[in-house]
Amino acid sequence: MKRARVLLVEDDASIRRYVGMALCDLPLDLVEAGTLHEARRALASGSYALLLTDLVLPDGNGLDLLAELQAEPRLRGQARIVVFSAGVSGDLRERVMALGAWQVLDKPVALAALVGCVAQALAGPDSVAPTPTPSTESALQRGEVSAAVARAAAIAAHFAGHAGLYDAFRAASVAQFDADIAEADAACLRPDIAALRRHAHNLKTVLLLLGADEASTQARALESAADGATAITALLPLWRTLRAAVRKLR
Repeated sequence: MKRARVLLVEDDASIRRYVGMALCDLPLDLVEAGTLHEARRALASGSYALLLTDLVLPDGNGLDLLAELQAEPRLRGQARIVVFSAGVSGDLRERVMALGAWQVLDKPVALAALVGCVAQALAGPDSVAPTPTPSTESALQRGEVSAAVARAAAIAAHFAGHAGLYDAFRAASVAQFDADIAEADAACLRPDIAALRRHAHNLKTVLLLLGADEASTQARALESAADGATAITALLPLWRTLRAAVRKLR
């Protein structure tokens, strides 16, 4: 059976690992790109059956890539496009669909929903996009605070009950945290509000997948504050709070 080529455009290493683990049993070859530049280079070098892309990237917005592919059909080829990002709703969802997206997956997406969407996208031209499902509410969001309960809830909600996959993802994510913290600290020193916002955006999803809902909420607060910020100093207290929460998970 011929293996489909899938291009994943995602700058966060932990999320790339999650997608790779989720799709490992499907007959596909996953090619990873961490920036728009890398994505353009990958698209120019070969054809893909599916493009799975985030919108918030270090060198621009995934919307720019969608617009380019709409304007240059030969670059897109027969690839279906799935936007894989957090907070894609309302006008933004309509915009990505108008730019040619086949489906939108809201981060954090459960393992079963991700696998189902990709399998359906690769099934052929007559397959219909699955009905979008909302992000799953976790135990901590319902007010349950036990770490064991949070772990079990995250495994059930996001990893289809596979504790081994959760543990592997957690280990890889924890190993990545030092680099994440160092890069965000560097963004504060430069200063670079957009880069700090992007790190908060990525951590928000990773922390939700881990069941660390309070820390994820702190990341969401930093991301929201960065949207309208004009000075990095206003964001430093929020980053220090989030950094401390992330360090506790190591």
